[in-house]
Amino acid sequence: MAFAFPRFRPETPLPLPSAMAAALLEPPAPAAAAPCPTHGLRGTRPGRLYPGEPGPGALAGGQDMLRSIEELESYPIRATDGEIGVMKDLYFDEKAWVVRYLLVETGNWLSSRRVLIPALSVGRSEWLDNVIEVTITKAQVMHSPDVDACKPASRQHETDYLAYNGYADYWGGAGFREGLLSAGEVAAGHSESDQERGEGGGTHLRSAEAIAHYAMHARDGDIGHLEGLLVDVRTWALRYVIASTSNWLLGDRIVIPVKAIESVNWPDATVSLDLPRAVLKAAPRYDDEVRLDRRQEASIHRYYGQPGYWLNQPAGDVSARPH
Repeated sequence: MAFAFPRFRPETPLPLPSAMAAALLEPPAPAAAAPCPTHGLRGTRPGRLYPGEPGPGALAGGQDMLRSIEELESYPIRATDGEIGVMKDLYFDEKAWVVRYLLVETGNWLSSRRVLIPALSVGRSEWLDNVIEVTITKAQVMHSPDVDACKPASRQHETDYLAYNGYADYWGGAGFREGLLSAGEVAAGHSESDQERGEGGGTHLRSAEAIAHYAMHARDGDIGHLEGLLVDVRTWALRYVIASTSNWLLGDRIVIPVKAIESVNWPDATVSLDLPRAVLKAAPRYDDEVRLDRRQEASIHRYYGQPGYWLNQPAGDVSARPH
């Protein structure tokens, strides 16, 4: 019998066994926990950052840091001296699955020019006003190197972009907010050869808009296509993919941790999961009207046999789950 996983609704937060709750929450959540937030609510920053979370206030504060690509595209981007435009795409590292650049379309003040802005320049924010704050000026944007939005930047182009904005390259050891990323994510970002790092090296950047149309395959057949991504806006790591099941499950959307992806065939535009369709048929559904909180995230990772990205523990084997 397939495991019946409930839909995420703010009125019915997902339960956790007491032992699991004690392991995940430090200290235990208040007795009268608030309902899961909708898009109209905003949380507060937690007391500590990844890795090592959850800490005090993790359930309340960690639950409001995931954003869909569509949501981020609706936010204005504000430089230190005024708004500069809106985000049109994200470029992420195909090895670490961490966003490296925002592709920004400027407004009329710069003839709607498209520019790349390093994710490193996104400032610390409470995300209360739905604005992406960046620590650069409009003059920096105006004089930034040109970008071909149809052709991802090479390593040499990245070096130019980063140097222009005053940053060292992240693949040379500096890393991107490594205090907030897991050891595995940091290692993935530094796992290139000397040849790959050199001038003229190939690109490892992928478009979030492009991958949103990739076909998705389970171990024993197709399941639909990748519809969207959820981004952790504190670390700019991609945490989840949203799969549309098309005609298979009447278009239900499934939320899947990025770490559950076995491989991506970039030339063929396909995403493969080492999971049977039976597991995915009963997988957690995605509701874009409700933001995931830490309790729901823990349930999702537990279902797939994956450790939470906020924890440091071995993964289980979801394939061994009775169906």
